[in-house]
Amino acid sequence: MSACLVSCATDRVSDADTITVEGMVTVRGNEPFAAYVLETSDRNTYVLVFPEAVETPARLQVTGRLYLGEWDGQSYAHIEVHSHEEPAE
Repeated sequence: MSACLVSCATDRVSDADTITVEGMVTVRGNEPFAAYVLETSDRNTYVLVFPEAVETPARLQVTGRLYLGEWDGQSYAHIEVHSHEEPAE
């Protein structure tokens, strides 16, 4: 059991932590707790952490590091966005 705890408690990011998703990005919540949220066509939602402000609403394809974080008092899947673009039609 302790071997799992040691191997699970790491800050290293692997390729498995990087995902690409596409969906509608909107701002949800009220300041100072507002967040960018992407909702896919399958109704999966991700809180997005952008390095800069983006215009919303927008349909975007984002690539970034997936991690579990907290928003609005609950655990949510977060993506630290490394790149984003409008998807090809």
